[in-house]
Amino acid sequence: MIWRSGYPEVPVGGTTLPAMVESAIERRGEHTALIDGPSGASVSYAELGRRVLRISAWLAGRGVGPGHTVAIWAPNTPPWAACALAAMRLGARVTAMNPAWTA
Repeated sequence: MIWRSGYPEVPVGGTTLPAMVESAIERRGEHTALIDGPSGASVSYAELGRRVLRISAWLAGRGVGPGHTVAIWAPNTPPWAACALAAMRLGARVTAMNPAWTA
């Protein structure tokens, strides 16, 4: 089932979230991109970019691409963000399955 918001679509200038992050990687390099609240661990834009490239190569090698949906069963941490961006970079949709969610 496809869910659509009742709000108008937000224009993003003909770009995608992975492209926006890629642009930030080029401009921000070693600046902090993500911080894991509970642990305080941080990831730079450059490291996030390296992770996204590695994960997207791994996913592409397993046939993930446009039209696929990738379910990520993990807590909301910097690695989750890298996996989601990698899947989106390949044109796949992402759905979250956080193990902390309850019935």
